[in-house]
Amino acid sequence: MAVGSGVKGDDPISVLVIDDDMAGAETIVAYLRHGGLSARAEYNGFAGVNAAKRLHPKLILLDVQMPGLDGIVTAALIRRALPDTRIIMMSGHPASLVEANRDAKVAFAVLEKPLPLPAIMDFVRRVLD
Repeated sequence: MAVGSGVKGDDPISVLVIDDDMAGAETIVAYLRHGGLSARAEYNGFAGVNAAKRLHPKLILLDVQMPGLDGIVTAALIRRALPDTRIIMMSGHPASLVEANRDAKVAFAVLEKPLPLPAIMDFVRRVLD
């Protein structure tokens, strides 16, 4: 289980955050939980794919640039296993945003980081409704 995830075992969750920036991922998870959503963080693509397959989240917030398995490959693997899960890709790097938008078939949306936490919550709630 991810540090601070607050999700016991393999209970279903609403949102899975996959980002190699541990502090950023945990901040988003804490904010989503404060807003009443169940959320969990994973810190690399491999762990994210495995968690997605176990937990079947409704929505995944996924960083594009990660070492090892990057966000675009991670999204493709998750999309194959869970075609109904919505994936929102995020990046603070303009070139990564262009690449993610080119691969839009695996992502529901592509957002530029940093995003204010209230904006993330608003977007997540609209996607989950």
